[in-house]
Amino acid sequence: MALAATTLPVLFRPCPAVAAEEPVPALSEAETTALSQIARQFLDEFKAPGLSVAIARHGAFVYRQAFGFADTSNSEALTPSHLFRIASISKPITSVCLFSLIEQGKLGLNDLVFGSRG
Repeated sequence: MALAATTLPVLFRPCPAVAAEEPVPALSEAETTALSQIARQFLDEFKAPGLSVAIARHGAFVYRQAFGFADTSNSEALTPSHLFRIASISKPITSVCLFSLIEQGKLGLNDLVFGSRG
């Protein structure tokens, strides 16, 4: 959870407007290597069997990679297409999104998201 809390400000930092026809720049080899090292350190530190990382910019993937195993008993390598159970990790992300909408004036603190008051 600490990892998610420390990365949320980076994940939800506003991006400058980009023209639709402007290509999305790919990550550099140094950035890709750094992400790989961070992922492997995470796996080692937390004894996790695997993890998947996806980074998008302006609606397009700039990085998608999986590390470790989907099934350790069969040595099945994890791929970016594997599905994960997310448990409660989406709660802080949802909270940041909601409060960002409130700050932008697109949603009020007392607004209903689903259903009606009747």
